[in-house]
Amino acid sequence: MLAHYVVEPEGKRSMDILSEQFLGYEPVHIEELIGKKRKGQVQGTMRDVELEKSRSMLLKMPISLYN
Repeated sequence: MLAHYVVEPEGKRSMDILSEQFLGYEPVHIEELIGKKRKGQVQGTMRDVELEKSRSMLLKMPISLYN
């Protein structure tokens, strides 16, 4: 993110934007897994996510993210 700021100081920066722009990968938004936080309700955690659902999310990540 720091290198992106140096190269393009006026550009938008977030892990989601940079992964899309440079890796061609659109990450799964956390709200899709644990739900949105609503007033008066408790938001879920990653512990609440079914193992198969979190596993499939990891399998969709490009290999370059692991290197």
